[in-house]
Amino acid sequence: TSLESYLCAGFVVADGGEIDIRVSEKKAWIYLKDNGAIHSDLKTRVLGGIGTDSRVEIRGRHLERTWTLLDKPLKVGDLNLALLHDPSRMGWQVGDRIAIASTE
Repeated sequence: TSLESYLCAGFVVADGGEIDIRVSEKKAWIYLKDNGAIHSDLKTRVLGGIGTDSRVEIRGRHLERTWTLLDKPLKVGDLNLALLHDPSRMGWQVGDRIAIASTE
C-alpha cells in the first residue's frame, strides 16, 4: 500500500472496454513515454478510448476547480505567474504539478 502510484507506458487505450483509475488517497503520476510502442490507430504517447463502448475515467482528490486562466500574460524569464482564480479556493496544494498550454 504505497502512498504513490505510477503508470508508465507508450500508450494506454481502452478499445471497446474501460480504464478506471481512482487515486484519491495517494499521489499518482501517468507518464506517456516515447518508448517505441505504437497503437495501430492512435499511434504513440496517447491516453484515451477508441470505439463507442470505450470509457476512460480518472479520479483524484476533489478539486473545486481543475483549471484556470492566467491573469496576465507570461514573458520569457518570468518566475511567477498570476492566476485568474485563487489556487487555495480551487483546492490546489503546494507540491501540485500544473501544465501551462500555449494559446498561440
